[in-house]
Amino acid sequence: MASNTIKAQVAASPRAANPSGFEMVCGTYTGYGIPFGGAYTVTSKDSVVANKSSGALVLTLPTPSSCINRHLFVVTKSASAVTSNASNVEPLAGGAAGTAILAATAGKWAHLVSDGTNWVIVGSN
Repeated sequence: MASNTIKAQVAASPRAANPSGFEMVCGTYTGYGIPFGGAYTVTSKDSVVANKSSGALVLTLPTPSSCINRHLFVVTKSASAVTSNASNVEPLAGGAAGTAILAATAGKWAHLVSDGTNWVIVGSN
């Protein structure tokens, strides 16, 4: 298996969102284990972005209209917030799009899906 390819079940997050036993299989990606915090531009190959640094992370997400129905998992391994550089993230409870993706709490995760206008958080802890 290539170093940038992984087949894994993503912790409890998909099972929590789908109790029937959904198993996430990640394809090729480049954005796992970002060690520096700061800023990161999500690429077309990213399916999981994990902030493992001690600093906040600002993501530049793809334009939602260019990737309708694309899924992206974002996790933080440290007590560091993850935000978007644009107000294009719709909260899990709905409402106006903002920049917040993850609170500054270790172990937080969010499942985002592009609806063509925004990145919608469809599951999180």
